[in-house]
Amino acid sequence: MSSLLPYSLNAEQQNSDSFYLDLECFTDLMILKADACLGRFTEDYYIHNQRLNKRIDSSRHEYLLELLMIGIFWTNYSTKAIKTNRFSTIILTELYKLRKRYPSQKSRIDKIRGILAYQLLEQRNQALEIEYTDKNFYRLLNWLHSTDEFNEEVKKMKSWLEFFKTKNNSYIWQILNSSCYFAERFSSDGKNALGKYTTNIECFQAINKINYQNKEDYFLVNRKENEYHLNMFGAELLNRELKSGFLQTKKKVLLLPTCMRKEPASGCKVKDDGIEKKCTYCNSNCNIGKIAAQMKLQSVRYLYYSSFIRFHQVP
Repeated sequence: MSSLLPYSLNAEQQNSDSFYLDLECFTDLMILKADACLGRFTEDYYIHNQRLNKRIDSSRHEYLLELLMIGIFWTNYSTKAIKTNRFSTIILTELYKLRKRYPSQKSRIDKIRGILAYQLLEQRNQALEIEYTDKNFYRLLNWLHSTDEFNEEVKKMKSWLEFFKTKNNSYIWQILNSSCYFAERFSSDGKNALGKYTTNIECFQAINKINYQNKEDYFLVNRKENEYHLNMFGAELLNRELKSGFLQTKKKVLLLPTCMRKEPASGCKVKDDGIEKKCTYCNSNCNIGKIAAQMKLQSVRYLYYSSFIRFHQVP
């Protein structure tokens, strides 16, 4: 298995400072372009939700992100979705339910799901131009859900499907067409602005393509470059939306992945008392150590659990 990573936020720099500056500028530009292209649809959707008293805490910027998400997923996966029969998605969805119901059998079920997902969902036929209809959008959602890699995204998009049911075919065509049009612009602009951070994706996938065939995370590994940029953009946008609420919260929790450690697990000198694990700042270049030191200065306790670092603010 190759250790090559699909992206790097340093891009041959000493740190990731340049990435966050580039992402900030890119996000500012994309919000303006998205609002010009999709703003009228988000306004209609906002009014619709207000009338039903649904998603009243969501912002219009979040709606713009969701329409962009719809456009990118339609562009990347609609052909596969249309060419996959309904029976295949039902089988995989039921296996996913079994996986949740019987966690002790997760590894066995995942092996079966991996084989079936690759065989049933990975359609390699020539791309087709899929008609912009609510029926085809529904089929796309079923395909995405059956991969088990887009569950949170599908939840958001299902709300848009309900919104589509209140509109005529012409309106549905307009909103899907506009979302795909903007997704193309986003992909092009994202390549120019953030492409230097995702230069390894094609190489990573080429090296690992055989290794991940018939595995349950095949579709995760093979996500398109524009989906990486979508996630970067989405994280920046949502951070902005949630910042004020975060600052007003008295008790805060910070989650960090263990892959941020400089040392491997065997070399990390973390202190473990059986209840929590505490960073000892054993490596001055360790990102977790740096953050832990900053949190300590701000009177924050930190707890280390399996796949992430968890910080609790002291009352």
